[in-house]
Amino acid sequence: MNKMLLIMLLLPCLVKAQNKLDSLRMPLNNEGRVEFSGIVELKGYKSNDLFNNAIQYVSETFTSPDKVTMLSDRIAGKLIVNAFFTVNTSHHINCVLQIDVKDGKYRYTFRDFTHQVVIPTLTGSLAPPMRDFYTVFPNEFYDIDEGSRIGNGTKDKIQYLTDRLRTTMAKSNDF
Repeated sequence: MNKMLLIMLLLPCLVKAQNKLDSLRMPLNNEGRVEFSGIVELKGYKSNDLFNNAIQYVSETFTSPDKVTMLSDRIAGKLIVNAFFTVNTSHHINCVLQIDVKDGKYRYTFRDFTHQVVIPTLTGSLAPPMRDFYTVFPNEFYDIDEGSRIGNGTKDKIQYLTDRLRTTMAKSNDF
């Protein structure tokens, strides 16, 4: 009876902890690495128009488009960008955004995520190193609330970037 009462008292705590752990789960690719991707069809759009829209997206979204662009190949329809954003004041996230375009569709992939804890007094070689997400989520967070904020913050930021990408890619280039 006492064991049953104890279990009933602890059950809400266990459910809450499991929900926070679930919020840390990120979409993974076949190699077990964090990856957000999608294919979007835009009938009637030529690959050249979609590539122009992808260039426009990078120009409007990132502060220094020339510095973050790693590859811009119009013939292959491939644009690769080194994306960087903050989740909160002490966590920086870096990833690669790849946009592939073909007539009538494009694919976006956010991959190769790294994470850095930012300590304002430590810069240069003293700053904590960037770490791959699969070494950070969820095992290395002793504070599950902090891990949950970073995981959810990353998902929210990727959703924001994806929504902007969808809007920009669907723009017509007609005058």
